[in-house]
Amino acid sequence: MNMNKVIQNRLLQLKEIRRKKSIRNYISLVSVTFLMQPIAIIKNFIVARYLGPADFGLIKSVELIQMLNKFGNLGFVSVAQREIGTANGQKDSEKANRIRNAAYSGEILLSVLLTISGIVSSFFFEGTTIKILIILASLGLFFAKVSHIYDAEATVQKKFKIISNVNLIHGLIVAVLTASLVAFFNVYIVLISPIIASIIGLIFYYKRIHAKYRFTIDFSEIKKILSVSIFFSLATLSYGSYRYAERILVLTTMGTIELGIYGFASMLADQLITVFLVAVKVRKMYVYEALGRGDLKFAHRIVIKETILLLVIGILAAASLAFIIPYLIEWFLPKWVPAIFASQLFLLVIPFKIITSYAAIVTTSPLVNKIKQVPIYQVSATVFLVLSALLLHYLGKLTLINFILLDILGYALYHLSYLTMYYKYFIRQHLT
Repeated sequence: MNMNKVIQNRLLQLKEIRRKKSIRNYISLVSVTFLMQPIAIIKNFIVARYLGPADFGLIKSVELIQMLNKFGNLGFVSVAQREIGTANGQKDSEKANRIRNAAYSGEILLSVLLTISGIVSSFFFEGTTIKILIILASLGLFFAKVSHIYDAEATVQKKFKIISNVNLIHGLIVAVLTASLVAFFNVYIVLISPIIASIIGLIFYYKRIHAKYRFTIDFSEIKKILSVSIFFSLATLSYGSYRYAERILVLTTMGTIELGIYGFASMLADQLITVFLVAVKVRKMYVYEALGRGDLKFAHRIVIKETILLLVIGILAAASLAFIIPYLIEWFLPKWVPAIFASQLFLLVIPFKIITSYAAIVTTSPLVNKIKQVPIYQVSATVFLVLSALLLHYLGKLTLINFILLDILGYALYHLSYLTMYYKYFIRQHLT
């Protein structure tokens, strides 16, 4: 009996240690994120003031290349985090290292291929400016993807303090270089500064993240990873199809000025969403490990409690920003007055992006493994957005405001589908 009590007390102590460590990790990342958001917003306001909607729209067009950092992948890193986290929960370090070597090596090869393709594509465009911007965007893509590998490994090792330090260094370098030099180098510095910041961040990661990784072309292991990652890739590509459709539709039906306004509005919303998704990044590995060791109720509590908390805070923050936006633009960005209502309206997308962030971790975990269904929902949302926008354009009714309303509905269709899957395949099948 005494031995059982000792074991129970030890388990309670371990849970308390994990809880306190999680809180420290969260505070570390959130504090840096909160510190950088005002700096990033000031930097973006300075860039917007100098460039104006037309040049801002040009930057958003070239950023389609850099978006491949998120959407142009085969799911290697996502699978690595999922499978390594599960293997760690099962105390299988050999399996974790095998997955790490194959997944990271595959991501590096893909990064080189995408970068070369981007540079080659620049020769098919006319005009020196657009060629240089495409080459810079392609180089930025390479360094961003390599940085993403280190970021993933730091997340696996739960070294969130290092991640927060790199984020701080990266954010400060980009903000200072861009804000101080945009008047002299115009659109070019917007793409040059992230490259410099990524290189310095990689040096910082290299000196502090000691992973048991070596570059390995293990076709048998890569084949196993691809059997899973292809569905992560399809999910990412399908989501990428939506993000690309947004910008391409605005650019082709309304022009670069409207794309600049749309990009400005989405940028403000993304700045706010970034703050809230920090919590999800910190807790993701804890959810994976809880599922791996069979502690399903603990994982469920994280999802429910923290989703509700983030949702309430997110709605309050979005409402506050909507109130402040007119004053910020009228005082500092007189050229951007037409973007006021669009920026306020686009904030409605924030609750939909927050409400399913935790549920998505569980529904795509090895336990539930419904990653195959994700592309169906996302492609459906993309088809809805494209067909609706083209129909309104054909009828002569498509405006930027109408497009943003359609965009919000598209996000709602996609993100709320995760709640359906979470209830159907996790709660009903594993908790009930």
